[in-house]
Amino acid sequence: MFNSEKQFTTRASKISFEETFMNVDTPDVSFDPSIGYRFGYPQNWLANPSEKKMIGLRSLRVTPSSHRIELYLNIHDTPIPAEDNPIAVYDVIWSITANNNLEEMLHNLINIVQPYNGRDFKFSYSFDPTYGNLSMYVEETVIENEVPVIYKRRFYFYDPDNTNKTNIKSFLRFLNQQETTANINKLNQLDQLVGDNAIPKSFTGVWNRTDLFFHSSFSTTRRGLIGRNNDFWQTPSKKYFFRDATNDFYVSFSTDGVHKIFPYHCNFYLELTFILNYDKSLN
Repeated sequence: MFNSEKQFTTRASKISFEETFMNVDTPDVSFDPSIGYRFGYPQNWLANPSEKKMIGLRSLRVTPSSHRIELYLNIHDTPIPAEDNPIAVYDVIWSITANNNLEEMLHNLINIVQPYNGRDFKFSYSFDPTYGNLSMYVEETVIENEVPVIYKRRFYFYDPDNTNKTNIKSFLRFLNQQETTANINKLNQLDQLVGDNAIPKSFTGVWNRTDLFFHSSFSTTRRGLIGRNNDFWQTPSKKYFFRDATNDFYVSFSTDGVHKIFPYHCNFYLELTFILNYDKSLN
């Protein structure tokens, strides 16, 4: 005889229940990449006297932010311009979805920055996804004594909304950066010179918007690794014994399973199954 839906629900609720954790569920207001998000265990989980508790995984997901960005990339070659009189200006209009990765969009700048008024400009960047180090620069090839010489030119991004800097801030969010005054000025002001070359615009903690590993303090695996971004389990087949004396747990992220990074400005979802009696649940 089949159990009724009511009987099944009543019985199952004594064995396990599920919780979804998101960005808004954390009590923290600032984040350390080495620690990550801090969440509280469900109170009915902590209060249950069972000594046979387990934590099962259902899904791990961080969704990158979407943007529409309009900027001008202005290039200068004088040390201290008396006025804003760039030698080249390029329109940058980006529609960025959650499916667009970092290098895909930066590569678009290579296509945008082309020779201008007879001068050979080129946008370039270097990115180390392991450590999240990004440097952006504009190069100009100049023929001197019949020999091509490459100079790094000063440049900045001008925001049409120059009062609120909405596009600059959106660009920073795309680069996984916080909207600090220093970061805004880094994009919105000319770079310093070292000799005849400009210092590149560099950021750390940049996420490529694709590769991401999840770590948790409740995990018993090496480095606390629990899975990769977009992992999903139809049933909670990946489980961890509950042996924690604290009321909360931490979830952090890395680019390769080792080097920590924090994904700002993203939608974060962690679905867990809390098993109260794993003998009944597994048999």
